[in-house]
Amino acid sequence: MRGAAIAVRELRHTYAGVTALEGVTLDLPAGGFTALLGRNGAGKTTLVHAICALVRPAGGDVIVGGASTADSPRAVRGQLGIVFQDPALDARLTARENLDFHARLYGVPRRERRARVRDALATVGLADRAYARAGTLSRGLKRRLEIARAFTHAPRVLVLDEPTTGLDVQSRHRIWACLDALRARTGVTLLLTTHRMDESGDADRVAVLDRGRLCALDTPDALRARSGGGALRLTLTDADTAAEAAARLPGVSRRSGATLWLADGDREAVRAALLRDPAVWQGVTSLDTGAPSLEDAFLDLTGHETGAAQDA
Repeated sequence: MRGAAIAVRELRHTYAGVTALEGVTLDLPAGGFTALLGRNGAGKTTLVHAICALVRPAGGDVIVGGASTADSPRAVRGQLGIVFQDPALDARLTARENLDFHARLYGVPRRERRARVRDALATVGLADRAYARAGTLSRGLKRRLEIARAFTHAPRVLVLDEPTTGLDVQSRHRIWACLDALRARTGVTLLLTTHRMDESGDADRVAVLDRGRLCALDTPDALRARSGGGALRLTLTDADTAAEAAARLPGVSRRSGATLWLADGDREAVRAALLRDPAVWQGVTSLDTGAPSLEDAFLDLTGHETGAAQDA
């Protein structure tokens, strides 16, 4: 059993009287990959900032490698590599210079810096761009450079704040290939915040935050299983037709756009109800019993978009 790379204990915080975190406790296993899910305002950013010792919580503590964010914030930050959502490169410096400057800030010895920078650039496939100015790189290459910079000082944990936002499919796949290779080679722990369910589905564990509370922490498969295997998805021609159908059909548990979820998993019973109501039946484009997705589990856990009258 691997120990915890990060131990979060009873974190509490408020902003202007609004609760951002309410007693959050969780462990991030060393070498593991944990995805942090939550809608806007759920507390993800506050939790990440507390873990990175960028905000001092009102209560609780975070322990990283034996160091406390409350007592030793500098020691904690030295063990973390952070990839911010917003760009943080110096566009005037070359790729190599950006990494070298970062290594100096983190106290990497001079005799090690050149090799660290060279290896980091090679890991993300930028060895041939070492002397290119960061400002001339594409968005995808810049993100890879930011990831390289984050692990140049050999951190215990990489904190990734929506690292693939705005990137095309090829760039996203290349970034995750780099991260997978880095994790396999170094055993670094990954903490990811994202709105992408496909990225969360590759994590070892998913932590779901809602209204400042940790409402689930489990494997993606276990979270999917919580949603049950019998729910039906009914897709109609458009959102308005779906809204009308939701008001007339029994057992509708959630609506998102033109899709309805029905808690009653009896396909024949639903089909019979549809046939009794031609106005609804004529608008149906598909009826399936696919296995619950991570998105289904997330919506069930957080309670958002539940009820027939709500839309995405």
